[in-house]
Amino acid sequence: MGVYLQCLGVGMFFMPHSPRWLVEHGRKDEALQTLSRLRRKPASDRSVVAEFLEITADVRYTREVTDAAFPNAGIFRMWSYRKRVFFTTRKMFKRLCAGSLPLMFQQNMVGA
Repeated sequence: MGVYLQCLGVGMFFMPHSPRWLVEHGRKDEALQTLSRLRRKPASDRSVVAEFLEITADVRYTREVTDAAFPNAGIFRMWSYRKRVFFTTRKMFKRLCAGSLPLMFQQNMVGA
């Protein structure tokens, strides 16, 4: 079990940021390169560009909806809204399940 945890700890340093996270933080060029590397296609490929534009549009839409819903909200209120949206919208709940269920399954298989 100790070796397993050590491998996970070291491996985290080599994992790239997600393209969505990079777009949310204004690092669009890096997001496109990461997406290109993950899909193993050049950054100019139509499918990579289409997926990148979809991610960018989704981030922009989410930001605009959040700003419209809470025009004068403080940092804590915005943070709580962003966390609550994982459980209230079907699309985000599916993302939450896709990210957490494999981890829970993996922990149960290892016996942690």
